[in-house]
Amino acid sequence: MTSMTPHMPDVAEPARSVPLFGEFDVVVLGGGPAGIAAASAAARNGASVLLAERYGFLGGMGTAAGVTNFCGLHANVFRRHSPSRPRRCYRPA
Repeated sequence: MTSMTPHMPDVAEPARSVPLFGEFDVVVLGGGPAGIAAASAAARNGASVLLAERYGFLGGMGTAAGVTNFCGLHANVFRRHSPSRPRRCYRPA
């Protein structure tokens, strides 16, 4: 087998048997806001989905570190929204 990159040598690995956990149409790595949205959208469209998260909770940095700026702090603080475009983030009054 030839290497994909001409500079790098190949590494030969011995054959092995790897047990499978299951078969899925979509595997999402990471249970942050984007991962949750991707997994739920795929499931709503009929795909069998596995959502894998390294920690024992979902939410990513919003849960782990209290980072809540998912929609963009600059636009919310300085109200840089076009009057013709609806606001996409909820900001309490």
